[in-house]
Amino acid sequence: MTKVPELDMFNGSYFDAYKGLYSLVAHEVTELRSMFSEGAVNNINGYKVGILTKLMFASSSFMTVIETNHDYSSAATILRSIADNLSSYILIYHNPQKNEIQLRHNLFLYDGFQTRKKSIQSIIPKDDSVISMIEKQQIQQGVEFATNNTENAIKYCLKEIRSDDLYKQYKEEIEYLIRLKRDNWKYVSLEKYKEKPLSWGDMYPLINGKEASRFFISYLSQFVHGLSSSNLSFENTKPETFFPMIHIGITFLGKIHEFAQEDFGISKEILQKNFFKTDYGMEHLSYVSPTYIKNILKMLNKKH
Repeated sequence: MTKVPELDMFNGSYFDAYKGLYSLVAHEVTELRSMFSEGAVNNINGYKVGILTKLMFASSSFMTVIETNHDYSSAATILRSIADNLSSYILIYHNPQKNEIQLRHNLFLYDGFQTRKKSIQSIIPKDDSVISMIEKQQIQQGVEFATNNTENAIKYCLKEIRSDDLYKQYKEEIEYLIRLKRDNWKYVSLEKYKEKPLSWGDMYPLINGKEASRFFISYLSQFVHGLSSSNLSFENTKPETFFPMIHIGITFLGKIHEFAQEDFGISKEILQKNFFKTDYGMEHLSYVSPTYIKNILKMLNKKH
């Protein structure tokens, strides 16, 4: 097993290293949540914080199903979900080109709303459905309402895409991507806009720069889709069975830590201010070595 950097500060424990890093990153994301309004599609920083928040909940669930339920299959499924979210975040938002962030963001939304519209319209009851006329009318009204809202969102995305300065420079290329509808935000580059969009496997190495990520994270689909390997027997009562996945989980937390510190224009000092006075800070200290705690106390004493 590859040794996690600075594992010694967490008493040589993969479990403590994961939980110690989680408490720090969860604090940083919580600080960001207090600074940016989450979820609004027209506020990219807020939307990004919403993604990181979702990742923190998933990261907590990942450790819970390991420690409490000893559930290898569910842990692998959650890990794959985190990987998908991380790789899409990196492709869209962890980018020095602000105008391209805006384009991919709006194409990402456009793709999602197109899929949502198809899904909504698929539940329209057929004429021979064995339900009452009143129920049919209620379903149809609900579908119409949701469809109209989604169509308005699609129009908003198209307006934003076509009003951006990048559109003036790459009108033909971007219109081609709009016509693709599906996975258009995964385009390779605007210069190679007609190439096949990136697959999830293509995107996984974005997380840590390692080509091996393409294969192992893709392998986790066995557990997501219930394929043959997911039915094998695992020694789930032994902690070491989960070490490889926890190691990857630590890498993923490290990326969220990186995004929190680099993607919002908020300094490390502000994000971590008063960390050791919070519940997350106290939790962090419960997982680290006595030597690390002594160093922290020395650092705090110098500030006072």
